[in-house]
Amino acid sequence: MRFLFALAGALFVALATPAAAQQLPRGPVTQPPIIRPGGPIAVCAATPATLADGLYSIRLGNGKSLDASNGGTFTENAAVIGWDHNGNPNQRWLITSVSPGRYLLRNASNAMAARANPLCAARNNCMVGTTRATRGAEQQWIIEQISGGSSYRIRDARTGKQLQISGDIAANGGAAEVSPTQGCGAHQTFNIAPIGAYRELSREDGIGRLMAINLRLNTYTPTRNQFDPSGERAYFRPNDSNLSFQVGDTTHGPFPIDIPVLELGPDRMYKTYVNDWNTTATRLSTDRRGAIIAQVNFEDAGVEIITNCYNNLNCHMGEPRFDLRDAVVTVTLRPRFDAPTNRFTFDAATDFRFAMSESGPCINNFWAFICDLALPDRASLLRTNVIDQLNYNLTEPGSIGRIGLELVLNGYAGDGGFRNVTVGPNGELIFY
Repeated sequence: MRFLFALAGALFVALATPAAAQQLPRGPVTQPPIIRPGGPIAVCAATPATLADGLYSIRLGNGKSLDASNGGTFTENAAVIGWDHNGNPNQRWLITSVSPGRYLLRNASNAMAARANPLCAARNNCMVGTTRATRGAEQQWIIEQISGGSSYRIRDARTGKQLQISGDIAANGGAAEVSPTQGCGAHQTFNIAPIGAYRELSREDGIGRLMAINLRLNTYTPTRNQFDPSGERAYFRPNDSNLSFQVGDTTHGPFPIDIPVLELGPDRMYKTYVNDWNTTATRLSTDRRGAIIAQVNFEDAGVEIITNCYNNLNCHMGEPRFDLRDAVVTVTLRPRFDAPTNRFTFDAATDFRFAMSESGPCINNFWAFICDLALPDRASLLRTNVIDQLNYNLTEPGSIGRIGLELVLNGYAGDGGFRNVTVGPNGELIFY
């Protein structure tokens, strides 16, 4: 009976003592083991890690890599998964400090940031996906080093929930998720190893500095045979087209470019000249799929295409002229590293769109029917020829346009020994 009274008195004293006066254990906070299928999660303590900005691999202890699914797709909220290590860009992560103890994790293949689903604050075991980087709180992660070891755990800074790979971690495709269960299980701890440095240019400092691509296209002189005594190219004026770039406050060029006479129709009867056609504006953007998009607008004034019929029975129909309006050249550039030349270059495609009105003998008169027989696809032929010439001067190997753009791109890369480049969905350029 005395024992029971003594026990009751001790409990009373303990409950009545203010919380601040109770003696709490000191040192790293640990948790009791939590039982789940497959066994208990190991208890562990961790301290905040300090990682330099750089390119890293993030792998489970069994070697599975944290992987942006589908090769690093640009699709919003694409899943992050565990996968056999292969070293591809979608298994490399740009770790960037955004504030003390908080990091942004972006996939090197697309610059998309790892983010726990916004519903994860109210739900457990919520999926982690990649999304356009904003550096917001929902994309920030706390990285902690496991005490007494070399591995790390990663927690969602907004909810405190821990990153883990679900399911059988020996299999490929286990989903990355965040869980309220914090521990050091094999599915929850990662080896974070540096691969190298990276260089990042914001849109403003990178593609945004390419202020203009200026083109003057002219192969026409109104003085017959002024530069060419032959009747075949009676109105050809050579060396009067040029290209220049404005990068920041500096203009490079103008550089002369070669625009040969375009030829249309049966037996290439129509010699077609470009008449003083100039660009007016350039708009740089990204397709959010890894490409830079340059839209170059042309002026509407005047008649841009003048033809001269030469040495053909159909010449008695006359010579049509074309007024091109709302003309836009769209150049799609996908930067890449070219190992044989040890330089950055790009894959390119050009599209040319315009509204066209035609004047001359082929409109609403007796000859219109014959014109349609002789030149049934003159608008599409004209478009194809112009695209060919623009490609030749803007994007083909050795062209002035390609040389100029490659100089800009390699200047941005510097001499850091980088071998990869990513155009992020915000227009940022990342070399690594």
